[in-house]
Amino acid sequence: KLQWQAEFMDSFPLVVHRRHFKGLRSHVISLYAGSGGGAETESALFDRAYMAYVRQVLEASRAPPSAGPGECPSFHSMMGSYLWWQHRRDYMWSIRHGHLTDVPLR
Repeated sequence: KLQWQAEFMDSFPLVVHRRHFKGLRSHVISLYAGSGGGAETESALFDRAYMAYVRQVLEASRAPPSAGPGECPSFHSMMGSYLWWQHRRDYMWSIRHGHLTDVPLR
C-alpha cells in the first residue's frame, strides 16, 4: 500500500518540513487502520495502523519463509516514499543511484 519509490536509505540527510509529519501519519492511518471502534483517538488509530504496516512488511520480507527473520520498516523509506508521492515539488531531490532503480529524471 505504501509503494516503494526509491531507496531513500542511501541519501542522507533526509530533511522534512514539519507539516509533512502529520500528513504521513494521516496517510498511514488511511491505508492501514481498517475499521475500528470509532471512538479511538488519532494517536491510537496511528498506533494500530502502524502495527498493521509493521506486520505487513515483516510478512512480505519473510516470503518465502527461507528468506530469513524478516525486516522492519524504515522511517526514511516511509517518509521518502510518502514525500515523493505527495509532495515531490516541495523538495529538491538527490537520490543516490536513482538511475539504477528507474527513478524518473525530472
